Amino acid sequence: MSADEPDRPFTTDGCSFGLTWVWQRVTGNDPPWQGACIEHDRCYWRGGTRLDRFMADIRLAERVAARGYPHWAASVFLAVRIGGHPLLPFPWRWGYGYKWPRPYD
Repeated sequence: MSADEPDRPFTTDGCSFGLTWVWQRVTGNDPPWQGACIEHDRCYWRGGTRLDRFMADIRLAERVAARGYPHWAASVFLAVRIGGHPLLPFPWRWGYGYKWPRPYD
């Protein structure tokens, strides 16, 4: 993990890519793995090494699968691996607590 603190305060959108929003509209509830997404967002906010990111993504997928959604787990894992690279200018990128661009530690 990075030795310095992020420039921006922690924020979360729950499960990114609109997943929380869609799940709420369809079921009336947060996704059953919402807490895992918030924990994952905290890791992404803080940033760190390539291995830190990979492990955060694995933990998220494991927690989604453990709630009984293995197919969602695979989809979520692919989405965060593709869309979360630290050099992409997205608000959910790895290390989003820091000014962009910020590569891996």
